[in-house]
Amino acid sequence: NLVNNNSYTNKGRLKIFKTSFLNNNSSITNDSSLINYGTINKLITIEQIKEMIGSKLCRIGSHTCNHLSLINISSDEIRYEVSESLNWLKKELGEDNYFFCYPHGHFNSEVIKILEQYNYTGAVTTVKGTNSHINNVYLLNRNPVNMEDLSKFRILHDL
Repeated sequence: NLVNNNSYTNKGRLKIFKTSFLNNNSSITNDSSLINYGTINKLITIEQIKEMIGSKLCRIGSHTCNHLSLINISSDEIRYEVSESLNWLKKELGEDNYFFCYPHGHFNSEVIKILEQYNYTGAVTTVKGTNSHINNVYLLNRNPVNMEDLSKFRILHDL
């Protein structure tokens, strides 16, 4: 999932800022340096993730361990999914400022309270749009980017 996709130019060169959210439990393979990113057979290493972060054009966020709907599991399971994903990110990437993306877009007041307890910076919903006036950092809108968007972008910018 890519969110907060804002492009800007810097000395004539186009740059894009994005946030990618990882499911870490189903993403970790036997080789602990490889992460299954999204669809089958697309692997990324911890080093590649760190390189993406190091570019200052990408952030990594939490998307739970197992991509379960958080409104269909117990409070203890929600805490596990939220806390273990966050712990893994902190351990592997060494940062302390993470956003959350609700799996399947499902959340309720209990899920938000748990995210607050674990000090997530905020969370994105599946509601498309901008965030010109933010009432709750755990209810952020987003503008996802898909492969069709990227193809159009490349054509428009001759990339």
